[in-house]
Amino acid sequence: MININNKDWDELKSLDIRKFLERNGEENFFFEFKGDNEEPSKLVKEICAFANTYGGYILLGIDDDKSISGCKRWTEQRIHATIHDSITPPPIFSVRSFNLSRKKIYIIKIEEGTNPPYVTNKGQIFERLGSGSFPIKDSYRLAQLDEKRHNLVERVKSKIELPLLRITNSFPQNICGYIDFGFSLTCSDLKILNEDHKNLKKAAELIRSRCGNNFTISRVGNSFQISLWETLITSSDGSQSLAAAGVNTFLEIMFDGSVRGRIILVNDSNRVNVNLFPIANALTTFEEIYSTLICNNIERIFVSAHKYQRLTVLRQFVPYYDTSNIGADDYGYKTYLQDHKRMYGGNMIVTSGRIPYCDYSLIDQRTFDQYEVKYNKENLLQILFSNAYFNIGYIDPPNGIDRLLVTES
Repeated sequence: MININNKDWDELKSLDIRKFLERNGEENFFFEFKGDNEEPSKLVKEICAFANTYGGYILLGIDDDKSISGCKRWTEQRIHATIHDSITPPPIFSVRSFNLSRKKIYIIKIEEGTNPPYVTNKGQIFERLGSGSFPIKDSYRLAQLDEKRHNLVERVKSKIELPLLRITNSFPQNICGYIDFGFSLTCSDLKILNEDHKNLKKAAELIRSRCGNNFTISRVGNSFQISLWETLITSSDGSQSLAAAGVNTFLEIMFDGSVRGRIILVNDSNRVNVNLFPIANALTTFEEIYSTLICNNIERIFVSAHKYQRLTVLRQFVPYYDTSNIGADDYGYKTYLQDHKRMYGGNMIVTSGRIPYCDYSLIDQRTFDQYEVKYNKENLLQILFSNAYFNIGYIDPPNGIDRLLVTES
């Protein structure tokens, strides 16, 4: 997309806006002027059209004749709320304010959408033609947008989905399955991962306090990989060797804040039960590591995320909570499995699953309205790292399971 006055977005000054208006500033394929009295529905129409085409700019507070009327009714908060409430999926956009002739104007930069079609809350789909925005009625054009979205799904899949483990004769017999998870972020800023060594040291201290010294933090290309617990497998004759690729509990954080990870489900000595405490421990640890390593203002630049969770069952198993290392059992874990059996019968896990069954869950600011929680960094990370399989097998969660800080693996 073209720049205003040949300046990068973050470097724009009020003088650049004035020069643009004086020299060649006209409404065209990439630029739209709107006054302060513009109705939200008309603003939504233009933003939807830009997102469905090649992106563009809306200068809010500039009339059609390029006179500077300024903004009083429109605020940055109102702009954000209007866009998030009126377009599905949410487009990638940025808002900046400038002072011209002692009047405040806003410029909305809309990126070309990667997940079209972008639809208004009235069910309309617009595109940019010339200097105007028009509804799309042609089936071929809609098919083009759908193909563009299909390409996005394929890109997300190759980015965050891990390949299934290959089962061979040497595959560890105590592994009953594994949980894969991941999310691909869309943000208004591509720089999400904070590579400050101080933050890496904090992450290492956090893992050490939870899991002891048996962990690794490695840089692989533009990502950080954090693995927990054993990377060696022991054969029947007692010899040890490195586990095959992917046979580990690990988290990979990419430079843009996207994540993929895996949690291995290991049975205990009776070869039937799988302790669930390590799952909760890993998910809690991964979320806090992520919070340590990413930028502090992720909630301000977050647009949306595509997320998935997958359970792969290799051998049938019974999930339970090992309470041998717990003193006071305030949450009733010691009788949890027995209570479940009394009420619902057995607790055997027999097959795999995926959430959603196909495609990906879309998370945006409307998700927080759905869950009736405040939109902030803490709740954003909780939703991104929430996992439907962490309490696998049980119908009724024990009291306080979401507050339990697991320190034993």
